Amino acid sequence: MKKTTLLIFSLMMMGCASAGNVQKAYQAINLADGVDGWEAKTIAQKQLIDTEFQKQYYLNSGQVISTVLVHDYPDYWFVGFANKDFNQSFWEYLVVINKKDGEIKFAGPYVPLGVANFDWVFKPESQNWKVGDGA
Repeated sequence: MKKTTLLIFSLMMMGCASAGNVQKAYQAINLADGVDGWEAKTIAQKQLIDTEFQKQYYLNSGQVISTVLVHDYPDYWFVGFANKDFNQSFWEYLVVINKKDGEIKFAGPYVPLGVANFDWVFKPESQNWKVGDGA
């Protein structure tokens, strides 16, 4: 029954991601069993809502990144959000989430085209470019 309820709720969420819907979905997450992709997207949406960047990025554009760039980090979900400003479209908002406990490892704007890997998330001292304000 719980899986059916979650499935129906997630289908409803795909249509509209409002702050209220995200909050309800976030409260329904059980971190004891780890975090799946849908839960990671919800955690990332909640995190974006709670920042000053909420008006700059499309809340319903959150996508789990599955490119070859994330294959070296199997214990984390990478969720990206598109920028609303066409002139800033090269910026995305990234949230990196631990699959085991839902802890957010990184959240902030970044330029995907300037990234050859995500080592800078885990070793900030190795960052050879600056994460900006995305403004």
